Amino acid sequence: MTAPKNHLFYKIFPAVLTFVLFVLIFLSFEFYVTEVKMLTTKIPNIFGSFFVVLLILVFSLIDWEKKIKFSVLLLFTVIGFGVATYGNVLYTRAKINYKSIPRIYSVEPKEGYQGQTIKIKGTNFFQIESKGKIFLGKDEIMALSWKDDEVTFLQPVPSKFGKVDLYLVRSDGKKSFVFKYFVKNPSELPK
Repeated sequence: MTAPKNHLFYKIFPAVLTFVLFVLIFLSFEFYVTEVKMLTTKIPNIFGSFFVVLLILVFSLIDWEKKIKFSVLLLFTVIGFGVATYGNVLYTRAKINYKSIPRIYSVEPKEGYQGQTIKIKGTNFFQIESKGKIFLGKDEIMALSWKDDEVTFLQPVPSKFGKVDLYLVRSDGKKSFVFKYFVKNPSELPK
């Protein structure tokens, strides 16, 4: 199949290729950084915009009529658009699911002794009216205060020293991701 010179598909191909790569690369990276590794709650929009503009500029400089046959271009456009659309649907579903999970972003201090006040910061903990449970290893702990983004508690007498799992279970039964907390042994304090 041959196309007339300057066919519309050659003109929109850089945008289609950018859309495909944006979904497959940038949205995957954004999901990994914000939801899986929880390095930040959100990547600023300027980075996504910069990625799109950069790709469109680079792909617009390529003479696609000389590089690729029209039939291959048409096939890639249709398949690429379908894959990117499906990828975007999967990304949106995963973001919605992850947004509903209680997430611990930080614990201060990261290690402590019995009787020490510990502060957990995060999101989706629910308000005090629907208080959940805190677990340090297998031990359930009473909260001193419980807000949607912050929970404080006193470290109890530990059943185990060293690294233990610290996590929340919301009143609806949803469990947060596990945070590795270090329970110090008071007998190892310098005298």
